[in-house]
Amino acid sequence: MTNTHVFPTHPNQPKHLLSENRRLKQELQAAKHTIAELKAQYQALEEDYLHVLDSQQPPNLNGRKIAYVGASPELVKAYKAIVQHYHGELITPESDRIEAVCDAVQQADEVFCPDDCPNQALCHAARSSCTVFNKPLRTVENSSPQLLQEKLSHIEIEVTPS
Repeated sequence: MTNTHVFPTHPNQPKHLLSENRRLKQELQAAKHTIAELKAQYQALEEDYLHVLDSQQPPNLNGRKIAYVGASPELVKAYKAIVQHYHGELITPESDRIEAVCDAVQQADEVFCPDDCPNQALCHAARSSCTVFNKPLRTVENSSPQLLQEKLSHIEIEVTPS
């Protein structure tokens, strides 16, 4: 018995598929080009940002440990660069567990927490831990690296005489 459910072929179908394939390849090439341009722009912006940091006279954190609770994973690299530029060490909780927040606060000299923290339970744990461990808590209006930089530039560092 022969198969009677054969789909009819349209005479222009192969040309249409070839045309669609060509169009999709062109779109893919354009998207790859756009991605390459965006990567180059991002790298240039990152270099400009680091250059601006270098041109400013930063305060010296003297190796102080700065905990940032509620950090967006995409911004941790920028936070770390800023804190290191100020001769400090960034500490972020190792997980989204409250115990990790308490550990980070305990290790830190100062603690920062953004008001727009996506996990308010973590920021509440940071506040409580700061009280328990007698650590200063500084809030920032949002997660912007520039706000962290601004807050760090106003930290008064006590220098012990040698």
